[in-house]
Amino acid sequence: MDYPTSFQTVDMVCVMDGTTLLGRKSKDNGKWRLPGGFVDPADKSLEDAAVREFMEETGLPFIRPQYRLSMRVDDYRYRDSPHKIMTALFLGTTDPDAKMKAGDDLCEVSWFTFTHVRNIMEKDIVGEHIPLLKEVLG
Repeated sequence: MDYPTSFQTVDMVCVMDGTTLLGRKSKDNGKWRLPGGFVDPADKSLEDAAVREFMEETGLPFIRPQYRLSMRVDDYRYRDSPHKIMTALFLGTTDPDAKMKAGDDLCEVSWFTFTHVRNIMEKDIVGEHIPLLKEVLG
């Protein structure tokens, strides 16, 4: 008997000077999201996966990743499937002198103040990342 699979992902909240970094995919109707992605079998830990994914998507190092929480994510790709995504959310920072560049599946990355993120959350953040951001930013 086959059981449904829970695919492991990581999402990152990078904090620097009262701001956080968000990215956009071209297919998200202009909505912002946390950098993140699937854990690779070659990753030695979830922290390593967070560091790798953050670098791939933003061009920036993810420094001092700290596990915050895990939760099932209501990912659009799996809504009609018995399979689901479980993410581990990490907080960290980055090197302020490093050069930011959208990569992997993000087409744009930008810094936002916490207040701005709270103000745009319901309208301009992808739905599956709202619960993650609320856990961190309130």
